[in-house]
Amino acid sequence: MITYPDKPWNDGQTFSPSTGVVATYSESKNAWSFTRSGGNVSTQDVQSLNRRPPDENIDAARSLFEETTPPDAENITTQQDINWYLYDLINSKL
Repeated sequence: MITYPDKPWNDGQTFSPSTGVVATYSESKNAWSFTRSGGNVSTQDVQSLNRRPPDENIDAARSLFEETTPPDAENITTQQDINWYLYDLINSKL
């Protein structure tokens, strides 16, 4: 979990949430961007645990989508994979 600086945030403000990572606030985007030593951090770089939470923690979300089949764990390895899975699932229900 990232602990952000106290508000108000200022354009160009930076902080380091972990070793080798610098976060910079953009007022025009109202968003923080993260850069690590060697380049930007993207969802394609963030590794997932490949472990499902306990069922009691996800029952409410599961019932919303009537989704009984979990994603194929072998194909879900990054945060980007998880985001696309959820995107496709949500759009299939609209």
